[in-house]
Amino acid sequence: MYLAAFALLLGMLTWLFSQYSTHKKNTFHETSAFETKTGDIGVRLLKSRSGHYIARGKINGQLVQFLVDTGATDVVVSEKLAIKAGIKKKRKVTIMTANGQTKGWSANIISLQLGQIEEHDVRAVIVPSLGDMHALLGMSFLERLTFAQTGNELIIKKQHGKIL
Repeated sequence: MYLAAFALLLGMLTWLFSQYSTHKKNTFHETSAFETKTGDIGVRLLKSRSGHYIARGKINGQLVQFLVDTGATDVVVSEKLAIKAGIKKKRKVTIMTANGQTKGWSANIISLQLGQIEEHDVRAVIVPSLGDMHALLGMSFLERLTFAQTGNELIIKKQHGKIL
């Protein structure tokens, strides 16, 4: 009886720790917006415990959690998010991911916002297999801006008057 109770307790503690560990690994710091004396606007992101830069933003007015991915050619959104944000599918495409080939749809995002930075008509790919991940912030957004990493910090800036 004691052995069964101990095994149950050990199992519960293992499950609770794994839930806590997963939560802590994926937590992120709030996006810190700033404006320079020259009128440039930007955001400052701190690296998460998992080693990634994760930020909150908006796609077509919908709140989104982004994973910054400079290796992604386009912004990538889950099918669930695409529906919620009103992103229309264009043509079917095959894309290469870290996990191999997958199918998706090309699309355009009307408005993408990160802090005070807002860009319009951003190229995107809708990927049904993305699962619970909301969005990857890829180069179709980042190439319009300047960004630099120093230590555990990523600075993303839009130069004053620069419109693409």
